[in-house]
Amino acid sequence: EKAALAIEGVTSATVMVTAHAGDQEGMSALPEDEGPVTEKILESKVRRFVAVASGKGGVGKSTTAVNLAIALRLEGLRVGLLDADVYGPSQPRMLGVSGRPASAGGDMVKPLESYGVHLMSMGLLVPDDTAMIWRGPMVQSALTQMLDSVAWGVLDVIIIDLPPGTGDIQISLAQQLNLAGAVIVSTPQDIALLDVIKALNVEEYLRTVDYAVNPDYVPSEFALEFVAFIKLVNGVAGEENVTPVVHYKMLDTLVGRLASKVANLCYRGMAKTTVMGEYLFLYIGVYGQIPGFGKVALALYVSDSIDNGVKNMRKNLEFRWENSDFLKEYIPKIRFTDIRWEFRNKVGNVFIVKGYGAKTGVRGTKELGTRPQLAVLDGLISDEDARSPTFIGAVDDTVHKAVKFALHPQ
Repeated sequence: EKAALAIEGVTSATVMVTAHAGDQEGMSALPEDEGPVTEKILESKVRRFVAVASGKGGVGKSTTAVNLAIALRLEGLRVGLLDADVYGPSQPRMLGVSGRPASAGGDMVKPLESYGVHLMSMGLLVPDDTAMIWRGPMVQSALTQMLDSVAWGVLDVIIIDLPPGTGDIQISLAQQLNLAGAVIVSTPQDIALLDVIKALNVEEYLRTVDYAVNPDYVPSEFALEFVAFIKLVNGVAGEENVTPVVHYKMLDTLVGRLASKVANLCYRGMAKTTVMGEYLFLYIGVYGQIPGFGKVALALYVSDSIDNGVKNMRKNLEFRWENSDFLKEYIPKIRFTDIRWEFRNKVGNVFIVKGYGAKTGVRGTKELGTRPQLAVLDGLISDEDARSPTFIGAVDDTVHKAVKFALHPQ
């Protein structure tokens, strides 16, 4: 506080310092490395990750991040600065650097250096006048590349300059990295502080989520049968990965007393669309029902938009069918358009899925003289749409009005 009050023009200063209990070991510099380091960041010798976040933009978050990085460098630490604000990268200008990162061999690149701080930013990869009009998956891929494909080398700490808010980028980074701490930047106005409280709540929630596997967990009979079905679909080649426990737990939710309304919330990359969308529709196409739920002749699939989620689902379903001898035997006939997918199984039962965009609403849902018995709502709001109250209102109407009243009353 004394240092802040000594600055000309500052009339008031209050400093609040908080810390999480845990390892109190000092952040002394690591021993010098020998030779070039080109391994991935999660395998390299980075001792601490510290996030700098804010509830709102324009409160000095990036300025705080760069000054924190330089201050730690002046203390003798080896410091990296990751500019994770993909839509508005500002760290290259603040550090006075430009130009594309050089290759470090293979798929790795070297971070640029200024004032002794190693920097990686999207601002180094695209022109200053180019707008980043990207959907969430592209942003996630870019961040993963900046983490995994940068030869950071041996560092004591990496400061991560997060974008404003509490969206997908913050959640993904918090799950990929073991953060040593976070600095939340705000101005003293009540509205700004309100958003800071939200940001703090997200940080605290992510710290409390336990991803450990319960050794006493036993999947439901349906979950085990469903995974066996997936293996039948893929034949001898099989899926590329071992089935994670979280997939069994997702499938558990489809049976039991609460199976009429199921919500599975998980981080991006968990393949929830593959399990609870693609394979679920194929399962119903073969068997015509979900055990304990009943017969399903008509279903709705609602995603963020027809051009993105719905058309991608169509392509994935067709790919599975075209490359599976099992599916071709037990669903000998399919008829697909972009927004309507019809399966006719071996005994002649017909199962239809109709696709809708969450922003454009749900209309004309009846088929075969009946209402849909099942609705799968998947990735309803993109990162861009999450910034718009109008889009959020339209999605809310789709879920709580259109879908609710379109479903069969039983």
